[in-house]
Amino acid sequence: MKPSAAALIVGLCLSTPLLADPPGVIRGRAELQARARRPVSLLSSPVRLAQTGNGNLLVSDYRGQRIVEMDNRGRTIVRSFSIPGRPLAVAATDSQVYVGNESTHRVEVYDPTGQRLFNLGGLTHAFEQPTDIAIDIQQQLVFVVDGQAKLVKVFDMSAGAPGTLLGTIPPSGPDPSLLTSPTGIALDTQEQEVLVSDFGASDGTTDPRVQIFSYAGSHLVSISGQAGMFGRRFSRPQGLAVDGAGHVFLADSWLGAVIVLDRSTGAQLATLGSYGTGPGQLALPLDIVIDQNSQDVLVTNNRPGRIEVFVEGAVLP
Repeated sequence: MKPSAAALIVGLCLSTPLLADPPGVIRGRAELQARARRPVSLLSSPVRLAQTGNGNLLVSDYRGQRIVEMDNRGRTIVRSFSIPGRPLAVAATDSQVYVGNESTHRVEVYDPTGQRLFNLGGLTHAFEQPTDIAIDIQQQLVFVVDGQAKLVKVFDMSAGAPGTLLGTIPPSGPDPSLLTSPTGIALDTQEQEVLVSDFGASDGTTDPRVQIFSYAGSHLVSISGQAGMFGRRFSRPQGLAVDGAGHVFLADSWLGAVIVLDRSTGAQLATLGSYGTGPGQLALPLDIVIDQNSQDVLVTNNRPGRIEVFVEGAVLP
């Protein structure tokens, strides 16, 4: 039997991180300023994170069974609406909120007040496990990670609701050499690239990795979590973000840190945070947003139930 997302989250919560303070931690301005704040727990179980057009944050609160809109620092709740099930993924356009519902196996689309509009792909289109969503608004494309199906499904929204399934990544269907256990997604809209985090195989035959594809589904680059003969730079890759300057930000739910990688070489450039529950520390980080105006890095910090803010965390040394 395949593990549910709930089992995955609980299992990670109960695990002890391999390293309390992973090697290569850079204690720069971002972490020091984040540590200075008093942490506030406002969420039951924050999983995925998205930014609205006005700069606010949308958070899927898994155990709270709701979508929460917060201010752009994750300090106060602006509003929220209930979900009939367990929300995993969340993404947004100016007028719509896309929610990957683990309980209904649908991607449900709501207006910003919580009024349900339609299901992505129509009433009958089901997802085994919709773990993450990314939207290219200009190209009118919606990308959904279907974790248990081991695919990214691509929908065309240019013709209006409910969207047409264009195809999958990989294009020919599930391929363990390309996606074994996909979890998170990010888009580089300038380069029209799709970045997918992949846990790899539990038996160790496939390393944790970030796979990069073209919008058409061609495999371009693989960034392995393996470092050297025995070590790992990252172990349980979850949410991803890109900064438009060739850098990939990856939330490692096992190490409790955000790893910054060079997209071209795969080299590790920096680390934000360390394992723990204090200010600026991360316990089960699951997703990332980079605020393009402030260059702050915002992270869903699942176990403490809050959003962690690394001030100017996207400004690398």
